[in-house]
Formats: sequence, structure tokens, C-alpha cells
Amino acid sequence: MTSRLCGLGFALGLLLGLPAPAHSLAPPSPTALRLAPGDAPPTIDGRLDDPAWQSAPVYDRFVQFLPADKQAARWRTTVQVVVTDDALVFGIRAWDPAPERIRAPLARRDQVKADQDYITVFIDPVGHRRAAQFVRVSAAGGIDDGLYSAEEDSDDSAPDFDIEAAAARLPDGYSIELRWPLAALRFPHSGGAPWRVQVARNIPREDRTLVVSAPLLTKDALNFIAEMQ
Repeated sequence: MTSRLCGLGFALGLLLGLPAPAHSLAPPSPTALRLAPGDAPPTIDGRLDDPAWQSAPVYDRFVQFLPADKQAARWRTTVQVVVTDDALVFGIRAWDPAPERIRAPLARRDQVKADQDYITVFIDPVGHRRAAQFVRVSAAGGIDDGLYSAEEDSDDSAPDFDIEAAAARLPDGYSIELRWPLAALRFPHSGGAPWRVQVARNIPREDRTLVVSAPLLTKDALNFIAEMQ
């Protein structure tokens, strides 16, 4: 476990960053903040006002996946990651020029659907891009979690993970905090490949829009997580 955690901040930097240009062998800079002993982790209330968020690097290179992929994202979305001894904490900010149109009904667990505004975090802690655990958090704080299968290109909401999440509505959008304990991730304690991460935002308007943190670079990619970084 120790060796996995030592490289986790750097690995997340690779995972959340877009691939480097083909002519460059230099990896992207790390984009996760590793809290030092004694530093307070963020309070999970949906508001990104904790000291840790003031120091955590901000990633904002989201691109459109639906209705047409590889297009510039029209709605700005940012993600930050804080690494503690026992969890990953995601802070996500979703800007919206018409916040009154945000669809955020109250929903039971595993009932966050495509007609709602939400954020999804996918993590493949095995690194094979064949399956991923996911947590979906709506703008109202509803939670949907489970497993995504690349082979079937479908998700299963039956598994429930011991996670903590909250959302806050803002004058210009909403923000989400998600604490994902390492104990809730299914990963090999030794010999595993680098973890892979994808963050997505759903925006249901006249046409449903989905923006992602890493685009599908291969035209014949067969599933949503084929290009997880």
C-alpha cells in the first residue's frame, strides 16, 4: 500500500492531464495536491472554500463528447484533486451562464439520470481500461455509483461504495466535493498498472451535452473509457 500511495500524486497528474503531443516525451505536470501530515482535509459540504482547494492545481481542459466529440466545451468545468492518507478528494466546479436552467431534482440513490445535471468520476484502479468504478453526483447532491464495463459499454448501479459527496448551488452554476476512500477502490496492492481517471459533466438542455476531461483520440474507439488517461 505504501508504494502505491507514494506515487499516487504523480500518477493522478498523468491521469487527469491530456496526453502530451506526439513530439514531446515529457509527461504532463502533476495535478493532484498531496496533503502534508497535519493538514486539514476538505470538509465535504460541496463548497470549494477549504484551504486545500486554494493550493490544489486546477485542471480545466475539458472537451465535448456529446453530441459531437472533440469540440470545445461551451460550459467551463474545472476539477481539483487532493490526496490524503486514506482517500482521494475531488473538487469540481461547473459554471453555467443560465443557472436557472440547471436540472437538479431530489433523487434517491442510483436514480441520477441523463435528464439531470451531474458530474461523474470514473476510476480504473487496475489500469486496464476494461472496467471502471464510477460515482455520479447531481447538482442537488444525489448519488449514483457502480461499475462500468467497457466490453458491454454499459454501467451497473448495483454496487454501492462507501463514499461521501455533497453539492452546492451557486449564482453561476454549482460545485461538488467527492471523498472516495482508497478502501472503496478495488486495486492490486502490488504489481498494478497506473490508475486511470476520467471526469465527465452532463448538461441536459435542448440537446444533451456531455463534456469529458480526456477526449477519445481514436475514431474507432469502442467504449467510453477507451482513452482514460
